[in-house]
Amino acid sequence: PFTFELPEVDLSGISDGDGAGHAVNQQGYITQIKQPVTLKFESYAEKLEKPGELMMSDFAKFDRPPLLHLAFQAVAAYLDEKGELPRP
Repeated sequence: PFTFELPEVDLSGISDGDGAGHAVNQQGYITQIKQPVTLKFESYAEKLEKPGELMMSDFAKFDRPPLLHLAFQAVAAYLDEKGELPRP
């Protein structure tokens, strides 16, 4: 829980139910409304050809992500050609 004050807000119009217009000191809930963000992505086919920056899963093996990308492309090509995955 966070505590905060709104010193510049005019609370004179808020009443406590007695109609006198006294400000009420209560607890309540605040909901953050997030603004929509538009993201643009390249197509899957474009990213297969030029993957760009690849995610690093192991910082000790910097050459691994491009090698894995190439390996998965080779397995996909094999599957397209033979109709089955290669045997281990």
